[in-house]
Amino acid sequence: MKTTGYYTVSTVASLAGVSVRTLHHYDACGLLRPSIRSEAGYRLYSFDDLLRLQQILVYRAMNVPLDTIAVLLVSEEQDVIKILEHHRQIIEQEVARLQQIHATISSTIQSIEDTTMPTDERSLYEGLGAETIEAYRREVEARFDPGLIEESRNRTMRMSTSDWRRSKEEWNALLRDYASAMDQGAGSMVVQNIVARHHRWLAGYWTPQAASFEGLGELYATHGDFVKRIDQVRPGLAAFIRVAMAIYARTEMKSPTE
Repeated sequence: MKTTGYYTVSTVASLAGVSVRTLHHYDACGLLRPSIRSEAGYRLYSFDDLLRLQQILVYRAMNVPLDTIAVLLVSEEQDVIKILEHHRQIIEQEVARLQQIHATISSTIQSIEDTTMPTDERSLYEGLGAETIEAYRREVEARFDPGLIEESRNRTMRMSTSDWRRSKEEWNALLRDYASAMDQGAGSMVVQNIVARHHRWLAGYWTPQAASFEGLGELYATHGDFVKRIDQVRPGLAAFIRVAMAIYARTEMKSPTE
């Protein structure tokens, strides 16, 4: 409440966002005494008192001790500027430190969210039932060398989730390109270039040799789940990819001695 140009302690506390107890403490230590007191003994603050309080609160925001603030408030202007510049440097250093901490925390959060694939391998076979996953696993283990299977599993589990998403996108792009080029013929340059991309994509998971590469094409065309998923892109696509991969394996992947 403002009374004849003065403010009560409760009004000042509300305006400044401090407690009445804080203002009483500032009064007791001589840091901010009210200009006058009412006949009833209540503290009344002038506008100049409010300005002084503003200065005090600025210093407190910089963690300046109260006894130092008392000195600053009576110092010559030049001294105040030097002290303020010193505290500004301290604040700038603290801001830089906090920004570095913020960057470190953000990096850590990103690392936790995006560094590794979930350890549950079922996440790698999204959309498949448990029985289908187990049947697929048995078939892969029966068809391929255990060393290749372990290599693929280890590389996959080290992939980040963003790597995994990009890999799935590349696989979908390969299927679309295969489908678009079916009319060119499995042995055409266009299709064989797509197979070469397919080979490079697989190399991110395991090291394909001619036999295993051709065997994977066979798996695409004979495993019910693979056939269903691939042929959704274009009917007959799984069988077409098998032929294209076999041609590539027999012409591009054979060693000179074979």
